[in-house]
Amino acid sequence: MEIFIPVHQKDLGVLPTTVASVCRFVTPQPTRIVFVSNDKVLKNLVGMFGKRRNFEFLRESSIIPDLTIESIPRIYNGSEDRRGWYFQQLLKLSFSRFAIQKYYAVFDADMVLVRDLPLFINNKYIFYQTQSLHKPYFITYEKLFGYERVAQKSFICNFMVFDCCILEQLKQEIETRLLKRWDLAILSMIDQKELSSFSEFETYGNFFLTRFPDECILREYKELTLSAHRFAFHPVFKYVAKMKKYIAITYHNYRR
Repeated sequence: MEIFIPVHQKDLGVLPTTVASVCRFVTPQPTRIVFVSNDKVLKNLVGMFGKRRNFEFLRESSIIPDLTIESIPRIYNGSEDRRGWYFQQLLKLSFSRFAIQKYYAVFDADMVLVRDLPLFINNKYIFYQTQSLHKPYFITYEKLFGYERVAQKSFICNFMVFDCCILEQLKQEIETRLLKRWDLAILSMIDQKELSSFSEFETYGNFFLTRFPDECILREYKELTLSAHRFAFHPVFKYVAKMKKYIAITYHNYRR
């Protein structure tokens, strides 16, 4: 199993526990973990994980040809520049260029698994779903593909497995329809009046379910979402594992 983890400076406190939980609870077991960030954060990551076998480090500026966070026009919602938030989503859809196997998983750096997390069953992909639907994501999805979503629940779970071949089909369909490179097409469809108007997980999940419904299994996902400062009180795994209701705890910096 190949796992890619985009990392922001704010995630460094939680990240070692995130990685430990992924190595413990994900099946199939990770054989390669790739961290993606800017040069400053990568320096910290090399110091943190550099001696571990099968841990690798990639500059985010090398992921998408001719696209960096600086090259994206500013996307403001109020006083907040949202370029970074959209850029990290495009990175996740681009890791297929660096994947060795036919599929890879992406995990957010601020989530900590507390239970076993199988990603396949009977050679089918498992998609985990929640009830948290956000309408602007699906408006953008319809603009990109010309048809509505098919899923009745949300695919946003802070992680996802991507099939490289299916991901390529998704990108080609966007480019054929909109006559632009897929990443630029997505950026052109963003509604700047919305704080968040595109989701890589919702887009891929609905595309997969539309095209290959028999190749996946849907499961319910529940997580506990806390503010980042609560991480200081994070209990050890043997106690967290008693929380049967949840699969993960996510420590978001934006929560207070």
